[in-house]
Amino acid sequence: MVPEVQDITALELYEAVGEGRIDRVESLLAAGVDPNARFDNLGSVFTGVAEDWASEDKSARPPLFNPDQTEQPSLRRATGESEGSCSYLDKPKATRLMNALLKHGADPYALYRQPILKYRYVRLYPGQTRDEEVDDEATDLDQICFARRGIMEKALRLERKRRNLEQGVYDPNRDEFISDFEGSLDDVIKYLDLPINYGVRSVIHALLEGGMFVQPIFDFLGDTLDVERRDPQGRTLFLTACRSRVGPDAATSGVYGGLSTINYDTGIHENPSLQPENPWREFEAKNSKACTGPTFLSFSIARGADLLAVDNYGNNALHLLFTYTDCAWIGLPPPIDTTLAHLIETCPSLINQPDKAGTYPLHLAIWQMNSIMIPARDSPASIYHFETAVDALLAANADTAVRDGRGNTVLHYLAGSRLGEKDRMGDEQRRFLRRFLEDGVDPRARNAEGMTALEIFCTVSYDEFGDEGFYDRYFAIGQYVIGQFEKAGYDIQETNSKGQTLLHLVAGLTAPEGMSWAAWPWFQLLRSKGLDPMAKDGEGKTPIDIAEENESINVWLQEERESMAA
Repeated sequence: MVPEVQDITALELYEAVGEGRIDRVESLLAAGVDPNARFDNLGSVFTGVAEDWASEDKSARPPLFNPDQTEQPSLRRATGESEGSCSYLDKPKATRLMNALLKHGADPYALYRQPILKYRYVRLYPGQTRDEEVDDEATDLDQICFARRGIMEKALRLERKRRNLEQGVYDPNRDEFISDFEGSLDDVIKYLDLPINYGVRSVIHALLEGGMFVQPIFDFLGDTLDVERRDPQGRTLFLTACRSRVGPDAATSGVYGGLSTINYDTGIHENPSLQPENPWREFEAKNSKACTGPTFLSFSIARGADLLAVDNYGNNALHLLFTYTDCAWIGLPPPIDTTLAHLIETCPSLINQPDKAGTYPLHLAIWQMNSIMIPARDSPASIYHFETAVDALLAANADTAVRDGRGNTVLHYLAGSRLGEKDRMGDEQRRFLRRFLEDGVDPRARNAEGMTALEIFCTVSYDEFGDEGFYDRYFAIGQYVIGQFEKAGYDIQETNSKGQTLLHLVAGLTAPEGMSWAAWPWFQLLRSKGLDPMAKDGEGKTPIDIAEENESINVWLQEERESMAA
């Protein structure tokens, strides 16, 4: 639907807030502009929102929002931050803006629409392939946002023209500029006809989840703050903080933008964490600011928050601690050690509690190890030690025999993650492989798609640079992993429902970008173990047929043939 500006004063307030023009904001509010009013012709925030958008049926794939500022209330915009952004925040200015809006009745629990992404940047479970359409969808949504923004700009320009004409100060040369602007708008207005799936967010929950500045709202509401208020997805403030970009271990005054740096060599602007041993201490500069106040965890406890709460999808606090990466932006993983330890000690029932899709916290803790590939040079290496969360759950008697709703075991989660990688995370996952097999997890178990963990392992690509020695390293890793499965009773000659052997799967191993450097070493390894390269699958294809169509293997296969011919 093409939006129409029906309340120009509400739009002017929205614009002034976004630009941080405090005097103009206070002037508009004093004149009676409603801080909760929408400026467009949308009849309700639920317009275009499916009734079941956040129902239990979405548990296996909970909705993920794509931020659209043009749909946000003024109070949400007052922080001046974008979700996932690591940019400097002027807290005093944001505080003054938010207080002005709150004093004039801005609703911190107000609901507003946001587009829901159909596709994901990250894989959600073992065996899932990356959504190739994700980039096209993101481009379309950006164009829709740009078009809506253009309509807003046009309305503001026309209003300024009207007022200038009334005052006799209008410059007719501006008409040409407006005409050029309208011409560029015509190029994107067509995107507003694209179908969009919408969900609904709450202002305070969105700020919490995005790791944005929420302290002024806490201070303004004081004892009247409803800590058990749930957003449309059933998340309380504590559950939302567990999914936050800064994490529940951060100070309530901490923001994700505090991790921004003027210069990577001079340290972070502000450390959102308070713990003496928190990972970001080493990056503090002499001029770094210190956050104040309690952590989100201690704040929630002091307010009597229900730490056992679950959302619409059955996610408890432990689930959400490990799902912060299920978002449109991948960034710095938040420290969660203090909250994790507290929940394990005081709420042990959460440890072996599945969500409504059958996924357990242990599954997600393992899957989290796949979320961040290489530590950034401007972040502490210790925040990427995801194995500590898995170790903590195992020490608290997390059940290693559990399967998720798709039939995946903990072995499937390892196999679909970093099990075959040559980095430190891969080493840790191979440590867990030994542990799980020793615990008796069945290596032959097939998930709902009919795949074993080892079959998934043979379909996961690693496309880092093929530096010198890559062949020997990947060969050794494959030899170790496959050997562990064999030792536990796995028959590597077994075929799947399509008649494919492990060699068929490795022969088709590709990478989204470049070559899969593990493909050729593992192809060679499996051949050396007796798998027949001429065995036909259900479609009559042999591993050699598949390999000849795969650049990651065919170049080496041709080289091998030439060497043998010579």
